[in-house]
Amino acid sequence: MMLKGVSIEEGLKLVIDRLGCVGKEMAAAEDACGRVLADNLISPENIPPFRRSPLDGYAFRAEDTVDASPEHPAVFEIIEEIPAGKAPEHRVGRMQAVKILTGAPVPEGADAIEKYEVVEADEKILRLTHPYRENCNVVPVGEDISKGAPVLSEGTVISPAYLGILAGLGFDLIPVYKKPRVSLISTGSNMSSNILFGGFQLTTAKLLGVNSSIILGAQSAGGAIGSAVSPSKIILGTTTANILGSEGKVLKKIMSITIPATILIGIIVFVLV
Repeated sequence: MMLKGVSIEEGLKLVIDRLGCVGKEMAAAEDACGRVLADNLISPENIPPFRRSPLDGYAFRAEDTVDASPEHPAVFEIIEEIPAGKAPEHRVGRMQAVKILTGAPVPEGADAIEKYEVVEADEKILRLTHPYRENCNVVPVGEDISKGAPVLSEGTVISPAYLGILAGLGFDLIPVYKKPRVSLISTGSNMSSNILFGGFQLTTAKLLGVNSSIILGAQSAGGAIGSAVSPSKIILGTTTANILGSEGKVLKKIMSITIPATILIGIIVFVLV
């Protein structure tokens, strides 16, 4: 009896309706790109974890610039230079300033920053000619991500950009769904499957099968673990295709098995979760 053909949409529904949910596992961060997140992730800390400078310049107290003007500039003593990655050694006091570089932590006491291109300064002295508001050019703690905030939701496909966010939050292991395992059986008496299975040589009236290669590639691109199986090597209970001796009988036996399977353009697709 001829099996009734179905559309791609119907075939997909036949498979999905019979699938269970794949399990979860922890993946190392370096292996998680392209995987599907299995849990909601919450930020364990603030990013940045300290007040930082968004530019190269000088940090000082805004209150010390209240009366600053071009005629009467506020004059500050430069007490320290803070590059990125270095903790401040001093608290900034009255009429004191520090030279600070992009990404460096802002020292205690300082609450304003100005870029070096617009100020008058030397190694020891900084002169400012107008008032500054509190927190001017200061990146606050948690501006990018605050502690306890949602980061990524379950079901998100982890992209390189998302992986960078998780790395910045210290996630070295990431909860992901296991990859589904998909097996293909290439069918058709006019097809030679020797490329996939190392089988018989191509002979007159036979074509090299390509559908398995296309579908396996699509599965890999979609995050599944695909494999192709020769009909002559399938074991069905205690009966093998070799014993059955006919691909038609093999297919009839296959379609009686209660696991998710459907036929797509001459390919039987099994999804094992």
